[in-house]
Amino acid sequence: MAREILADCPVVFSVQVAQEFFVNATRKLTPPLTSADALGFLQSVAPSQVADLDFSLFLEAVRLLDRFQLSYWDAAIVAAAKRLGTTTLSSEDLSDGQEFGGVQVRNPFRAGFALATD
Repeated sequence: MAREILADCPVVFSVQVAQEFFVNATRKLTPPLTSADALGFLQSVAPSQVADLDFSLFLEAVRLLDRFQLSYWDAAIVAAAKRLGTTTLSSEDLSDGQEFGGVQVRNPFRAGFALATD
């Protein structure tokens, strides 16, 4: 299912999302992916844009953290989505349907999920 979602629309993400995927794929999967395989997967996704981590993104994440009572890490992902101009954030960790300043969360693993394209 995840591969279908990734194939159906342009993909954008932050460096943080790439880092989290890499660490989890190479350390927490059983069996873990090799570094080369994890990197190869990220490259195969071919993101059309990647949000860099910088002080401006950090400041926006802290603002979102305070406003919406998010963890810092979730707020940084929302801040990156805002920076990239997307209105839909696919996440299984945040509440499906919740909106954060123009970015709506969609859980791609819930029944009946249909990808909204920007």
